[in-house]
Amino acid sequence: MAGILTALIMIVWVILAPSAWADSDLDIELAKAKVIVTKADELEKAKKALEGLTGDALDKKSKEVKELEASLEKTVKSAFVGTPFSRIAYSRQLLQRKEIVDQLTAKKQAETDVTKLPSLQKSLELAESDLQKSIVETSEQDKLKKDADQRFAGFGFGVALGVVSKAGRRDVIQSASLDANGIVRVDRDANTTANLILESHYFFTPELRFLPWVFDATPGNWGHGPFIAIQPGTQNIIESVGVGWMLGFKRSSIVAPDLARDRGDSFNLGLGIMVNPNAQVLGDGITKNQVLPAGETAVRLKSTTELGWLFVFSYSF
Repeated sequence: MAGILTALIMIVWVILAPSAWADSDLDIELAKAKVIVTKADELEKAKKALEGLTGDALDKKSKEVKELEASLEKTVKSAFVGTPFSRIAYSRQLLQRKEIVDQLTAKKQAETDVTKLPSLQKSLELAESDLQKSIVETSEQDKLKKDADQRFAGFGFGVALGVVSKAGRRDVIQSASLDANGIVRVDRDANTTANLILESHYFFTPELRFLPWVFDATPGNWGHGPFIAIQPGTQNIIESVGVGWMLGFKRSSIVAPDLARDRGDSFNLGLGIMVNPNAQVLGDGITKNQVLPAGETAVRLKSTTELGWLFVFSYSF
């Protein structure tokens, strides 16, 4: 119970402040590519500067190289899914194709010979197509990440792991029987279960750091908000439903504050209540580890509504 109260306090102590996750377009992709290429070039220059250095100068420069490598890797991972090497190459290609489009556009505008215009127009269309293709042909992982951005913001249902622990005094029974002495024995209960569930949430993103002395999640990279969950059943369309509050942490954006898009992958934790309208419990008058009431000849179960504590764990890709 102490753990539940601690988690609940952590979730509800913050002040609600809604915001939206940013979208992406050509300018944003180019901005990200520029940041990545700039960092890659800085790293390359720093590595070349190591040549011929010794002593303290070498140690200082080596430390700078390691910091640049870490910064570049963090930037790439926060902007894309993939290895730094492949994404640096992609970013260079994107900037080069944009430069070709700009050059052809300028050349077409300055061209005075009308006979050359059709050829320039065709070349420009081809260059623009190549530029668009560079963005459209991102990896399947990136496409899934964009979908995860929507799921993180609260659209649709995603698969999650749900752990339900009974909140009432009655045991939820799967099977029960009488022993040789006529005493009621519970063969199998369902007081605590772990299942794959479907959940949907909506996050607010306060302009605050989350627990700066522990996690220090920066504004925009964490959120909290309500969630709903459903447990599909075999005999019923919906076996149980739940509601609660969820806390999620996203990965950082790249260093382009006005343009960078946040990642959609996140680790989410939720706490709530699950309502099971078809829970099986021992029938009225029948008690576990006791003999049957007078006149009863078999263990009787009944279906009723039971509440349970719901713990949800999900990861958006």
